[in-house]
Amino acid sequence: MPEPARILIVDDEPETINLLRTLLSSLQAEIDEAGSGEEALPLIQPERYDLLLTDLKMDQMDGIDLMREALRVDPNLTVIMMTGHGTISKAVEAMREGAYHFLTKPFNAREVQVFVEKALGQSRLLSENLAMRKQLREAYGLDRIVGESKAMQDLFALIRRVADSDSTVLIQGESGTGKELVAQAIHSLSPRSHENLIKVNCHTLAGNILESELFGHTKGAFTGATQERRGLFAAAHRGSILLDEIGSISQELQAKLLRVLETGEIRPVGGDETYTINTRVLASTNQDLRSEVSQGRFREDLYYRLNVITLRVPPLREHKEDIPFLVRYFLEDLAKGKNLPKFEPGFWETLSNYAWPGNVRQLRSAIERAYLLKERNVLLRKGLPPEVLVPERMDVRESVGDVLPLSLEEGERLQIEKALMTTQGHLSRAAEILGISRRTLYSKIRKYNIEPKSLKNTPGNT
Repeated sequence: MPEPARILIVDDEPETINLLRTLLSSLQAEIDEAGSGEEALPLIQPERYDLLLTDLKMDQMDGIDLMREALRVDPNLTVIMMTGHGTISKAVEAMREGAYHFLTKPFNAREVQVFVEKALGQSRLLSENLAMRKQLREAYGLDRIVGESKAMQDLFALIRRVADSDSTVLIQGESGTGKELVAQAIHSLSPRSHENLIKVNCHTLAGNILESELFGHTKGAFTGATQERRGLFAAAHRGSILLDEIGSISQELQAKLLRVLETGEIRPVGGDETYTINTRVLASTNQDLRSEVSQGRFREDLYYRLNVITLRVPPLREHKEDIPFLVRYFLEDLAKGKNLPKFEPGFWETLSNYAWPGNVRQLRSAIERAYLLKERNVLLRKGLPPEVLVPERMDVRESVGDVLPLSLEEGERLQIEKALMTTQGHLSRAAEILGISRRTLYSKIRKYNIEPKSLKNTPGNT
């Protein structure tokens, strides 16, 4: 049976407190009361109350001052402000500073019950999320992967199930979804957690260099090889290695990697002898490797060796309900112990309306920008990147004809076209605006058959 909610009512009129007690009597709640802000403050302790219901207009310490002090003590406290019709503008100001809602006097009984229940629901959800993150951090090391949605909970469950084995894991997901964090979690939960997790970005290294990095080389194997080097597979012995963007490695190197997976043996570049390693292989990609196999760009036998267990990290557009939890996680990191900022009305709606083609990485960047541009510790919509605000400024009927709401793919195409128009077809700048890599942008341009004239002759696009 869930614990009863804890509510503190603060008002200098005893009749108001008694009325609220009556209106809230149907709730499973423990209610404390105080006749002033000064009397209430000593009662407020971290995580003691789920909800603070306070009058706005009180002698000495008014409701806004009480809320400010209360949120310094307990930043997670949910606050509802009570006000007369003559001070509604002050109540709106209170919402800008962190109040969940305001109720006007004389009360509408149903309105009081509805908004108190909603506020308690938000408080409960936040508490459960914080508790879940603490549990994951202590038990599983998953605290950096944030999400309450079914999609993310299913991913957490799969991570826990595959972590104990030594099987190869293929982690698939779009750029910015958090594939590296998933690999880190798998390693942290595995019996190999006390050994190294070596991360290799296969896309950034040319074939010969990548082979040397992975397998090592003998002295004199090539120009500049002045001494023997064992390589990253050897460095990950008894631990794990993450081969990030595995789809970008050459056919020749694919064959050599297949041999390592089949035999567990490494042959350094320039060497004649092999040696055995005990390394768990994790691989990640933002490509459709099955499609790459069908087009002859990726070895089928290597694909099946890598595809023993596949984890799909969902794009943010498929679990937008996690955005509030992600935002809070980012803000806690940015604030570094200071009071968390509040949000301008419409801020959450703006975040929810955007497609986030750059996924969690792009959201993090947008929130960091809004945090740096905040005013009076309030995150403003105008502080978000311009591309996030584009859907609000774009007249869909004017842009794409008289149509019904767009599908996700249509929305993504529009975002890409808008970014290319803004940058006059410059791929690198458009990719930066969208929060994705230039390579991912080019892939999506081909997918949607986007052919703006300005792409052809723009410097830096070849």
